[in-house]
Amino acid sequence: MAMRQFIRHITIMLVVLWCLPGLVMGADTAPAAAVPPPDGWLIGPIPELTTGWHPAPAAAMIPMGRMVLFRQLAPADAQVAWRGATEVARDATGSSAACPLDAVGDMQVQAVVTLADGTVSTNRTHLTVADFPVAAIQVGAIQAAVTPIAVDEEATNEETMWVWTHFRSIAALHSDGAGGWSTSVQRRVHLRAAVQPRGVAPVLEWRSDGVPIGLGGAATHAWGRRETGTHQVEVGPPLQARSTTVTTYDVYITSPQRGDPWPDGEPITFEAMTIPGGFESQISWLASTKYGTAKPVRGVGANFTVQFNDTLDPGGEGHTRWVGVQADNEQARRDKILDKILEKLAEIIAEAIAELIEEIIQEVIEAIQEKLEEFISCVEGKLLEGADEINKACTPTDNDILCLAVGIAGCALECATPPTCEVCLLDVFGGCFAGECLSTLEEVYGGAFNDCSE
Repeated sequence: MAMRQFIRHITIMLVVLWCLPGLVMGADTAPAAAVPPPDGWLIGPIPELTTGWHPAPAAAMIPMGRMVLFRQLAPADAQVAWRGATEVARDATGSSAACPLDAVGDMQVQAVVTLADGTVSTNRTHLTVADFPVAAIQVGAIQAAVTPIAVDEEATNEETMWVWTHFRSIAALHSDGAGGWSTSVQRRVHLRAAVQPRGVAPVLEWRSDGVPIGLGGAATHAWGRRETGTHQVEVGPPLQARSTTVTTYDVYITSPQRGDPWPDGEPITFEAMTIPGGFESQISWLASTKYGTAKPVRGVGANFTVQFNDTLDPGGEGHTRWVGVQADNEQARRDKILDKILEKLAEIIAEAIAELIEEIIQEVIEAIQEKLEEFISCVEGKLLEGADEINKACTPTDNDILCLAVGIAGCALECATPPTCEVCLLDVFGGCFAGECLSTLEEVYGGAFNDCSE
């Protein structure tokens, strides 16, 4: 029973804790990826140009002689009518069509979707088919940037909290001196490259470690928390792509630890480390509070010292407080509501564990008692079976009695106080009852314990 309650309480609390961060996460939380747009209008891999499916552009220039695939996502009961392309596949999620680019000129590929309720929607892409080889496409050097964190020491609490809730990472983007960059995971990096002819830009593909991440003259991408290390970023046709590297690291705040207090009115020094190591000097820090002040607001490096003052809600009788510190992609906070949840969680866990341990101990004790009673009963039975043998072998004879009398008298003459007398008497008893009696006792008692212990 205690175990079921324990699991139930833990599940509820974990769900609450999982949902809480989602209440404050904002626009900079999700990495840009090649996901279908709301209308589900996609363009497929273009031979020698692109390698994956992407949201289809409104217009693009493509060299002649290629087969271009389009896909319109639609329910199974919807009708999809194509113009400028021929349907080649229809399944439960949509329709695919092929468009051969056999002649120079302008053309339009269009899909008209009619839903079961009669709703009609149209998607289209204008294609300019040009007579030039893919090798003639020229891609410029890759440029990279991140959105600046526009807060300083004069920032208001609202401004610092806005950054907290809208940026999963506040890391800077550093040049490595060799044409590449480094930043933290979860930081959105804006990539850009010029291309000639300019009309090809809408189908310029971006790839990270060979995986498509965007289409167009610019792309935005953030690497996830498990994607630390150096990433090869490419843009353009695979055989003549421009490339650079972006090295990403993860940040962990190591001090203060979880549960340590953040006192009001006292300096608090935070420490952080990076994985992989070596990037600690470029960690960006931000301090934020809902009430009162946090000074300083910004910092750089492995350590950051901040002092929170008057951070309890002045109108809430001291029951509300929210303070936070961010180190690149790592966030730590002290929240009265969250603190109460964590305290309740710890209380529930402690109570459940205590009940569980009590149940386990009681079960163990009962099991031991049951086994012990069985063992004792077994030994008693075996001893009763051997009682006749013991009586027969150990019944004193006249010689035994005489031996004891003489021995006891001798001991009495030798000493008057223990332990010498006790040792003497033990020797006498042992000597008088040695032989068959002791041998029988050992055999019966030893046999009883051995048989019952199996």
